[in-house]
Amino acid sequence: MKETKEIKIKIKIKINQNHFNHQNQNQNQPKEIQRIEREIEKNEANKRNIKNEPKKSTEKKPERTVFAFSNAFAPHSKN
Repeated sequence: MKETKEIKIKIKIKINQNHFNHQNQNQNQPKEIQRIEREIEKNEANKRNIKNEPKKSTEKKPERTVFAFSNAFAPHSKN
């Protein structure tokens, strides 16, 4: 006698929504670009914080030594 085996196969199919929504995807591109730009800015800010580099707006100027001379201290000519 021949034995027969029953084999059940389950197949799951995932459908990529973007395949059907090309127009919607194109409408969302500017928002996606802005989101990516914000992420890049955050990453750059984090890199600055890790290196302890001050931001340009709050960066301290180097101290300057100012030598001021007035005529009061200059030798006077006697005529």
